[in-house]
Amino acid sequence: ISTANPDTSAFGKYDYSSGTSMAAPMVTGAIALLAQNYPDDTIAARRSRLLSSVSTSSTLSSKCATGGILDL
Repeated sequence: ISTANPDTSAFGKYDYSSGTSMAAPMVTGAIALLAQNYPDDTIAARRSRLLSSVSTSSTLSSKCATGGILDL
């Protein structure tokens, strides 16, 4: 923390956020896990494996490429 005496009232509380910046850490972690478990996969195979690892949801069908939520 770079400021003296920061306001700590919001520490440890959750907030709703959306967008690709919210998904990037989850997808990065998933790719790392896939790389560890399938080290011989090519990049294309790893991408395909990731994109097929979803739980589909009708509410997401028009909102993202896979129509689902990442589920490893």
